[in-house]
Amino acid sequence: MAKNKPLETFNTAYRAYKKEVESPVELSLFIKLNNEFALFMTEKILNAKTVYLPHGIGVIKVIGKEVIPKFDEESNRIENLSVNWGATRKLWKENEEAKEQKKFIYHFNEHSDGVRYRFLWSRANMKCKNSNFYTFKPAKRMKQTLAKHIREGREYEVYEGDYTPKIKSSKHG
Repeated sequence: MAKNKPLETFNTAYRAYKKEVESPVELSLFIKLNNEFALFMTEKILNAKTVYLPHGIGVIKVIGKEVIPKFDEESNRIENLSVNWGATRKLWKENEEAKEQKKFIYHFNEHSDGVRYRFLWSRANMKCKNSNFYTFKPAKRMKQTLAKHIREGREYEVYEGDYTPKIKSSKHG
């Protein structure tokens, strides 16, 4: 995706919709309907469902991967783990020596037994041209809701190693 290119929003989609339809609905209704549909799709995805997108444009689901931490002696950091920036900044504020030595606090995902989950948009068998120009970026609230579900004990499909699944299209879903 090109940097600094504005993302498509419901407002920009409305402009295109208005040009195509003879008697379009008001912007507020258009946004409300699209928000409701987005919430419906989010609920389906977060309830461990594989959502098959229409017109063969792919599949969205939540997948997990077990993260195996590795210590890099050269950089004195743990690889494959995300830095807990909130806790790290708090440590650096309280301990100047830790800040100078660039000590980090990491997320070990103990609540999910070391599994890191993410949203996957599988474009295997996608019928759309130039699929590499499209992106799926879940909203912050969607990511937060996923984290909440995981903390509450919900589990999703977990894949081993570097394997990213190729999900075949389905005519039903």
